[in-house]
Amino acid sequence: MGEKEFFFFDINQIKQITKSNFKLTTKTYDQLKKKLDIPLYFFGSDPFLLCRYEREYYINEIGIRLTIDKNISFSDKISLNLKDSNWHFLPKMIVEVKFHDYLLSNAVKGLRKLPLKAVRNSKYVLGSAVLGQTIYV
Repeated sequence: MGEKEFFFFDINQIKQITKSNFKLTTKTYDQLKKKLDIPLYFFGSDPFLLCRYEREYYINEIGIRLTIDKNISFSDKISLNLKDSNWHFLPKMIVEVKFHDYLLSNAVKGLRKLPLKAVRNSKYVLGSAVLGQTIYV
């Protein structure tokens, strides 16, 4: 349950973020801080895991969203040229159902019709397991 907020970066911010391995200047951080509530230490960190996937989005007439993530792969080799990264494929698809709390009963009714097993999922934990950095049961 919850919602997603979108933030748009201009081309100069994107270049700075990707070329600096997420180390931002104070000026850019101050600009982002007005939009995002993320601590400064996040932007001084080094990326640990890369995750890429294709996503299909669906939404019904009352606002229940469904996403399907496929062709999921992970890399721990951080390279500005993503083609140079060492990608490990995950042979699974992830289906996520997203909705506001007031739509819970509607979502439950719809989920009962799907031949899926509801589980919690974290792409970060999955990626760490695929790369051999943690055990995920």
